[in-house]
Amino acid sequence: MRKKNLLPAAAAVLLTCGLVLSACSSGGAKELETVSVSAEEISAGASGTDASADAAAGGTTETVPSADTSAAEAAEMGTAEAASTNAAAETAEAASTDAAAAETAEATSTDAAASAETGSNTETGSNTEAAGLSSGWDETLLNMLMPMDALMMTAVEQGQDYDPSSPEFFWGALYRELGLYAGASSLITTEESGEIKVPRQTAQEFATGLFAAYSDLPALPESLSSMIRYDEGWDAYFLSPGDRGLSAAELLTASPTEDGGYDMTARLYDVTDSSDICVYRFHLVPNAYADGITDPLFLYSVESMSLQE
Repeated sequence: MRKKNLLPAAAAVLLTCGLVLSACSSGGAKELETVSVSAEEISAGASGTDASADAAAGGTTETVPSADTSAAEAAEMGTAEAASTNAAAETAEAASTDAAAAETAEATSTDAAASAETGSNTETGSNTEAAGLSSGWDETLLNMLMPMDALMMTAVEQGQDYDPSSPEFFWGALYRELGLYAGASSLITTEESGEIKVPRQTAQEFATGLFAAYSDLPALPESLSSMIRYDEGWDAYFLSPGDRGLSAAELLTASPTEDGGYDMTARLYDVTDSSDICVYRFHLVPNAYADGITDPLFLYSVESMSLQE
């Protein structure tokens, strides 16, 4: 079994959001230097080239040998003309090279600036994402938000304290955990009818995160028959999807304990104004079943929870 992204899905055919709300009182980027050549400099280079060419042309005109000019003088003048022509060509080539270098430098500077801007945008996106529930939390502890969220919702909506021995509380919490976080397991699928199909062993794994005292899945209570049913042929549970309403859960604190677990606090809050619906303190212990599960999702189990005033 392996995880996908956590997808909020189901959990609220029990009570309205009004009952939920009333149940608890509860630097900057380094500036890039742009290298460029002004139009005047490029123009000046071109003018120099033209002047050299003109001088060479003038020299050619003036040094055309006459009939009285000796062969040696003519040869010397031809050499001077060639040198002048070569100098003009070198000047033109240098000006062209400078212009190309300036264009390349400017393009590089532009690309670097664009890259820096993209990096800044990427960082902003990362920071936005990091501002969510995953910010700063180890994955093993973050995963425990799933059972804690389901337990808080069950306590609020069903008006019950944490009680693994109560089939109503047990299945109420498991129904919400499986429905809200179906995307955490690739074994949980959605049927064409819209029902969420959960293999029995997957339901058992999710239950171990909810209850440290878990031993087996109890019989489904009649009071929840409209939300969840068991199909013996598939050896799976089928959940009717619901809506959690305008609430969300958030981890607040975590501190290790001597028994190898954690004391953690989490809150259920109203997404419209971020006000607390309730805040609970949880005691987590190592999951006794984790060693027998391939790639377990929950390394800890909730042993107790208490409302914080």
